[in-house]
Amino acid sequence: MPLTADFERIAAFVKARVPVDVCERMRALGWERDGQLVAGVLVYGWTGPAAWIHAAGEGQWMTRGFARAVFGYVFRDMGCERLFAAAEASNVKSLRFLSRLGYTTVAELDGAARDGGPMLIHQLLKEDCRYG
Repeated sequence: MPLTADFERIAAFVKARVPVDVCERMRALGWERDGQLVAGVLVYGWTGPAAWIHAAGEGQWMTRGFARAVFGYVFRDMGCERLFAAAEASNVKSLRFLSRLGYTTVAELDGAARDGGPMLIHQLLKEDCRYG
């Protein structure tokens, strides 16, 4: 699986698919197929024990191999113990995706979503991750 850490390409790829403000302290990991990015993650807000993530992809992109690469990077290489992700409560596809990866909902921010609804905060603990 060809992985890349080309920040500019990955940031543009993810930003074109999910609402994210790219900042300079973000770290990036992407997966290429036939020279084209098919998946990208941006990790940010790293405090040592925790970080936040934005992810996007095309087609069947969250394979076990890519999941192992992403979560191995965050939990093993960065040393995080927990990873946070946010999703709008109305975004059923993202909520199912996070649940399948093992995330649990830990907070609800009323009125924080773009549609005026709640934003749900999800957490994946290192010890609960099947891929890291």
